[in-house]
Parts: sequence; C-alpha cells; structure tokens
Amino acid sequence: HPMKRTITPGARTGRVRIPASKSQAHRLLICAALGEEKTEVVCDGISADIAATAKCLSALGAKIEEMETGFLVSPIKKVPEGRCDLYCGESGSTLRFLLPIVGALGAQAVFHREGRLPQRPLAPLDSVLKEHGMTLREDGDLLYCSGQLIGGNYTIAGNVSSQYISGLLMALPLLIRDSLLMVSGPLESAAYVAMTEDALQLSKLTIPKMGAMWAIPGQQRCHLPKRTIVEGDWSNTAFFLCMGALSKEGVTVEGLNLQSSQGDRGVLDVLRRFGAEVTEHGDAVTVRRGTGQRGRFSFKRESPPLEPPRERQGAFRFRPLHPLTTKREGRSPSFLDYPPCGTSGKNCACFGGCRLDNACQSGIASLAAVHTIEQYTSSVAAN
Repeated sequence: HPMKRTITPGARTGRVRIPASKSQAHRLLICAALGEEKTEVVCDGISADIAATAKCLSALGAKIEEMETGFLVSPIKKVPEGRCDLYCGESGSTLRFLLPIVGALGAQAVFHREGRLPQRPLAPLDSVLKEHGMTLREDGDLLYCSGQLIGGNYTIAGNVSSQYISGLLMALPLLIRDSLLMVSGPLESAAYVAMTEDALQLSKLTIPKMGAMWAIPGQQRCHLPKRTIVEGDWSNTAFFLCMGALSKEGVTVEGLNLQSSQGDRGVLDVLRRFGAEVTEHGDAVTVRRGTGQRGRFSFKRESPPLEPPRERQGAFRFRPLHPLTTKREGRSPSFLDYPPCGTSGKNCACFGGCRLDNACQSGIASLAAVHTIEQYTSSVAAN
C-alpha cells in the first residue's frame, strides 16, 4: 500500500534541508506584490496555503509566475475593474492577511473559502475594517468585500490573532493618509508580528514602533531586494532536531536563519535545557544526544506550530491552550491530561520533576517527542 511504511526501532541520524517557512513566504509574497519592481522570491517548497496567497495576489493584479526556485512576482500596478475572485482555499493566513489589503487597494473582491474556514472567526478585525471604510458581507462560503480603507487611528485587541495585526501592518502603508495602529491588551504570538516587521523592514518601509503602537506613514510602496530568499521553517525543524537528541551521531538541519524571528527557533533552548548537545554552524544546526537529558522546564506561550502530535500510548497527552483555539478551531482548551507515569501534570517525574505550566507551548512537542520515543525504544529493547 503506498501509504504504508515500515519504521524499524532505533535512533535516527543524517542531514536534511528544511523547506521554506510558510509564515515568511506569505509575507514576502505580499510585499513583493505591493512593490514597484519585479522580484524573485526564492521559496524551497510551495504549500497549498502559499499557492493560495499567490493566486489571490494574481487576481488582485499582480503577475506571479511559478518557477523551479519559487516565484517571479511583478507587482500590482492597477487593481482589475469589477469583481476580483480570491480563492483562498482553507488558508486562514491568506484570508486574514489579504482582507485589509483588499481594503487598502480599494478592490471589489469575493473571498472563496473552503473547508472549515467559513466558520473561523474574523472578529474583531471585521469591525475595525468596517469602521474605516470597508463593507463586508458573508454569504455561506463567500465573503464579499468592497470600499476603500482610510487612514486614521486603528485599535485592535492583541490577544485574539497576531495575523490581524500583521495584515494591518502590511496594508496601512498603502493608504493616502497616515495611520496609528494601537494594540490593546497583551500581544499573543509576538514572534509572528516580529516576522511581519522584519519583512516590512526588508521592504524598506517606515513603520516606527512606540510601545504597543505603530505610527505608519501613508503612500509607501515596498522595495524588496530583487532576489529575496524565504528562510527555512523552524516549526518543521523542531521535529528533526528531536530525532537528533535520541542518537549519538545526531541530526543536522540545513537551510536555516539562526537569527530568525520565528518563535519556534526557541526549540534550541528547549533542547539545551533538556540536556541535548546543540551545535550551530552557518545555516545549519546539529543536535546530538547529551548526558542526562532531564531537567526542569517552564515555557512561554508563543509558538502554536509546535503543538505536539496527538497522543498515543506511552506519550504525553497535550492539548493546546486558548490562543490555538482561534488559529486552529475545534480543539480542547485543556492543556495537560496525564503523563505516561500516571501522575498529575505538574508533579510528573518523567522528566526528573519537570514543571509544565499553563504558559507552555513552545517546545512542548520537542519534550513529548523525545520522551515518547525514549519510552518506546526502551520498551522494544526490554522485549
């Protein structure tokens, strides 16, 4: 059967070149489409979500050619007259990033949503956009948009979705008038907002930040380098590095930006604290099994992509916290049920008395994967 694979017990070792970061690819494609000159966006691996963003930008007037190395993007010079049909598929990122950009361009558009995307929330972004000139109307899977966003004061809650903030940061520089974007309350997934700031800075846009607000001058266009490379994805990297923590030879992951703003880069600190040997060199990281891979941990709530795989026998049973409910709906709000040792979460002895509290998301998958495989390997060896 083509979907069946046989996996023999034992530690894994080797080298892998990681695919491009989907999060950064969305942002760089958008900046390229909002620029003034043709840009090559080098993207190692094109997912359905990235393809959806490229297709929607093309419908808005960009010319995007898919190449062997990624995309060649000719920017939007003029929005097509009449209705623009934007097929965003199931990509929440595509919808949430492009919704304010449609308003900034003054386009008349219809988002075609698939799967569960029509049920995923848009509040409070939708209200903010309506207050500043847009008209939005939902009809089943379709979302109709029209109107022209105007500059001014924008306020949005920071604890719902960082994608709302990122979308506004990319859209507001296009407006004629200057804008002030203010975030109320705590900012969740701040690393993703930092990725947007990095993309805009690379595009030579001026968006000075003052505390929890950005002063955004209007009438700006992006100016990305003519050849812009999407960095490797740290979310995917985490699982390969966990494999390395189980073998003396280790695993090397290439194609990374070791100074990346991606929150999931924090997996390196998690693995170091877990006792693994971590070596950074060039655009690569090697992780090997260390001595005494046990410790005490407390993690920050930052990196939803590191949400662990679903539970299986011998594994921790993790479930995501509230911030993931908005990004990936329909999941249990509880955090930790029971570890394999049968004790309650905070007193678990499986990691030498590790402390797993409600601030934990980044690195959970790393610990769960390493612990699960060690338990499984020990069981196989015993039998």
